[in-house]
Amino acid sequence: MKHQLLLYCLPLIVVNKTMSQIPKGEVLWLKADKGVVMDVNNKVSEWKNDGKNDNNVSQSNPFFQPVWVDNVLGNKPAIFFDGVNGKYFLSNSLSNLTTAGSPRTVFIVGLLDSLAIDNGGGDFPSAGGTMFTFRRSAPVFSLQAARINHSVAAKADYIYTAGGDLAYKYNWLGQKQTVKGGYMLQIKDRLYDAVLFANNLHKDNDALKLLPDGEIFRPENFGDGSANSNLFAFDALIGNTYRYLANTILNAGYLQSDNQFTEKLRVVWGLRVEDYDQLIGSVKVYDPRHTHKRVTDFLPGVNFTYKLNTKTNIRLSGSQTVVRPELRELASLNLYDFELNASVQGNPNLERTKVINGDLRYELYPASGEVFTLGVFYKHFDKPIEQLLNEGGGGASTFSYQNPEEATAYGAELEFRKKLTFLNALKNFTFQGNLAYIYSRVTDLGFDLDRSLQGQSPYVLNFGLLYDLEKPGFSATLLFNQIGERIYLVGDKSAGAGTPDTYEAPRAVFDLQLSKKILKKTGELRLNISDLLNQTQYFYQNTSDNKKFQKGEDAYRFTRKVGTTFSISFNYSFLN
Repeated sequence: MKHQLLLYCLPLIVVNKTMSQIPKGEVLWLKADKGVVMDVNNKVSEWKNDGKNDNNVSQSNPFFQPVWVDNVLGNKPAIFFDGVNGKYFLSNSLSNLTTAGSPRTVFIVGLLDSLAIDNGGGDFPSAGGTMFTFRRSAPVFSLQAARINHSVAAKADYIYTAGGDLAYKYNWLGQKQTVKGGYMLQIKDRLYDAVLFANNLHKDNDALKLLPDGEIFRPENFGDGSANSNLFAFDALIGNTYRYLANTILNAGYLQSDNQFTEKLRVVWGLRVEDYDQLIGSVKVYDPRHTHKRVTDFLPGVNFTYKLNTKTNIRLSGSQTVVRPELRELASLNLYDFELNASVQGNPNLERTKVINGDLRYELYPASGEVFTLGVFYKHFDKPIEQLLNEGGGGASTFSYQNPEEATAYGAELEFRKKLTFLNALKNFTFQGNLAYIYSRVTDLGFDLDRSLQGQSPYVLNFGLLYDLEKPGFSATLLFNQIGERIYLVGDKSAGAGTPDTYEAPRAVFDLQLSKKILKKTGELRLNISDLLNQTQYFYQNTSDNKKFQKGEDAYRFTRKVGTTFSISFNYSFLN
């Protein structure tokens, strides 16, 4: 979750009554224009107490250090705290500034720039729905801002598809040939409407703000929302900002020729033409949400197959494809995403990605049901689509989408399927696997990018062990999958202090499937268990240049468990 605070002055006072002014005897007094120890990048390593004691605060880890910013509040400097890199930023030199449970008062001179939800600590709400949070018992202090928001959203998609194909077969060069053509029409309509609600306090109410956590949001503390009411109001945010419509029309046609030039050489080649008409936001041209684009793409493809013998092939293929942005990625809509702990903003200026694909593969089919393939591949992406964490003025936390200039990916892949009939005890088992190594790179001078592609793992491992008893109709399959560490969220290198990329750590996933034929093999019972181990997914930010996951050292942006899923199904066939 992202919280931002530009802090000029923070005095912490231990008192036994409400104070109308800052008294003497403060425990901690921090000023942004005095006692700040920082490096050449304005990262603060120590903030010295301006009072009479030595209760200084410090942060030795550069990854968590706040940033000193000049001329922010009344021509005075401020310290910028960014909640992406951790909730607590400055540790006390003592175990705690005050005795646990003792009363204390906090005076703040600062500027809050981001509103998000926080679920812990002691909360002191102020007017307008904003809340200041102070951790009372932790050995560190943090200040956070929050607006209690709720939303109700409705999305409706309508997809209409029509098309047809024609094929003509003829003889040429003493071989059978085929020419084929087709057309497809797809129309997609979307209506999205969200209503956001917020708790607001239109008129200041000191007594209400000082209520404990368990009492502050009781029903009697809510009023009618009028301007003169000093009670909370639960209001909807009115306007069309959180709604959009979309319409896309895809007209696609292709012509393909399948030519057997010799008994050993076969070539399948052709051209696909796609005309894509897209309207996002609003049908009214004067509406700022309105975006209309129409693009025509010519997409050639060719596949060469050369038979070395009856069991071995060599394949060489090349093609051009397109990847279009999702409608949500294009809509000029900004909504809070609770999984990302940040707002997500669409980008109407996103362009589709054009991909050039190349593949060379050796294929061996040693026996029925067995295969061994080894291949290399190459892909070039023109204007790939990536999600970016933007930290603009004041450190606003928003995820948007961008088109870097280009990216490449290449690697090797091994696939096999082998029956274990060489041992009588294993004759009903089959072992299969798929292993891939991928090197990817995305570059852009404007964005200052030179790294791996977002979402692209450096390796992929898939293995499966199959057990089949044909006569009784029983089978079992155990599957294993693991991917290498990959960039889950792209950090913003243009930000003042920079935001590191968020990686997804590797984890092992096992799935199990059991099936049994019944009713004279006309019916089948099937049990599926997904993610047997249910290992925790870690999404982390490196504290060093080492991209590998270092548990206990790297900062977690968030963690989650998908859960183990069980399903039972029954199938019956009337055709047996």
